[in-house]
Amino acid sequence: MRIHIRPATAMTTPQTQATVLQRGWRSHAWHPAGVSPSPAAAVAIPRPAPRRERRALDRWSRAIRGVSITLFALSLVALALQASVRGFEARGASMEPAIKNGENLIVNHLAYAQIDFGLLDWAPLINPDGHWASPARGHIIVFHSPVENSDLVKRVIALPGERVEIKRGRVHVDGKLLIEPYAAGVTTCDEICTWDVPDGEYFVLGDNRANSRDSREGWTVPRSSIIGRKLLTY
Repeated sequence: MRIHIRPATAMTTPQTQATVLQRGWRSHAWHPAGVSPSPAAAVAIPRPAPRRERRALDRWSRAIRGVSITLFALSLVALALQASVRGFEARGASMEPAIKNGENLIVNHLAYAQIDFGLLDWAPLINPDGHWASPARGHIIVFHSPVENSDLVKRVIALPGERVEIKRGRVHVDGKLLIEPYAAGVTTCDEICTWDVPDGEYFVLGDNRANSRDSREGWTVPRSSIIGRKLLTY
């Protein structure tokens, strides 16, 4: 009796069949070999924006950022100008010919502003009463009148602690003749022609000496009453 032996064939079942996975081209998902992913399961891959579009977007972003920075800087400048300058209208002829009646003045409000060094009082070289600057002889200033409720514009003639004398129609400060190319007419005085300027105050005169009410009437201008220095007229 012959026995024929047949080679065994591999028996495969769904349970024993090895699953071969392959990567989907569109969906980035793994699925069994031979099984195509369904359209619903496919996820579209976002395409990067073309280089030309990215460059255009970058230009727009830089432009918007530049405009925003410019507008912010202009706002700061406008606020600084509003805080540092003030406008006035000259009334009367007391400062002619330098300033005519009806002209407008731009006054630097911070010209003589006080610097607050309160936090640096301990420093040996810091003066807590410091100022940006002090009124000087010849400066045209706007101040609140110490004798009437109005703002006036005059020229600084003498500083705190100085002596003013009017002799033969000319102004002398501490015994020295004051050269005044801006003065119009003769400088006259009534009964009193000599004044000692108190500390912290200023002696002022109008340029139109024959038509000006000023320190010749016996008053001087405290520093606290000074609003600012003339910047320009128009």
